[in-house]
Amino acid sequence: MHYKTILAVTDLSASGNEAVQRAAVVAANCGAELRLMYVPVADNPVWPYYGAHLSELARTVASAAGLSVRVARRCGASPEDIAAEANCADLLVSTYRRERQVGTFFKGEWHQRVMRLTRCPLLLTRSKGRLPYAKIVVAVDFTEAARHLVVHAGRVDDRAALELFHAISRTDEAKLRSADVSWDVVKAFREHQEAQARSRLDALALSVDTGGRAPGLSTGSGEPGRQTSLHQQASGAALIVVGKARRSVAMEFLCGAVSSRVLAWSTSDVLIVPHDRRSSTRAAAKRRIAAEMGDGQGAYLPGRQRIL
Repeated sequence: MHYKTILAVTDLSASGNEAVQRAAVVAANCGAELRLMYVPVADNPVWPYYGAHLSELARTVASAAGLSVRVARRCGASPEDIAAEANCADLLVSTYRRERQVGTFFKGEWHQRVMRLTRCPLLLTRSKGRLPYAKIVVAVDFTEAARHLVVHAGRVDDRAALELFHAISRTDEAKLRSADVSWDVVKAFREHQEAQARSRLDALALSVDTGGRAPGLSTGSGEPGRQTSLHQQASGAALIVVGKARRSVAMEFLCGAVSSRVLAWSTSDVLIVPHDRRSSTRAAAKRRIAAEMGDGQGAYLPGRQRIL
């Protein structure tokens, strides 16, 4: 099953528009409708001429990619505005810029604030978005959520090579070491953990429909965010898919999140899938279409004028 509606947000900068190009590549592969939304850079005023430039970008993308492209009627001036539009989409796409303001230390970065308000998966881009992904690494544990991460990886690009990666915790091994057991015991325990992880990765790969692709299977040992990032850099993967549990602001501040550590240490694009993800609802889509018709906005189709 593919995405049906993709929302790409941009501040109309070069990097912001590269995220739109990535969204267009994914939408073309899925046969999805692409929606564009203007989002000013944090603490910057809304550009008064954004509407005309966003419409021109929509026409260009529609013509180049052969897509139906719509322009959102609202401006994403706040996380609440973006989340309201994302609730009508199956995927949200944005460029990733690391924020270094003091306020982000307590409130979280832009993407974290948006994800607290929506259950839509978020693709954060760093690379130029004009070519399909060649290789995707999926960071998995062995919960039910892992299956959905593999499914989302297949939705983003059904042509890419998939690799399932699991970081083995060394907590229990550390306990053995602190108990001063022999190295032979520690080594046997490590080999047992690695064999068990490989077996469960095999079972996971067999339980998910990957469109005929046989996923690669890899393991590492240590903190999951760090190990996944190191594996991505070593393997040359262009995208990491990682899950995210919903937590309060206080819990995220105290404990952090694997997805945040992956973003900090990796060099690729990152797709963050909430564990309580939800597809866009028919009711929300009807409300959105009705609102657009009331505003007189429509879709840009390839080779045509705007359709009202």
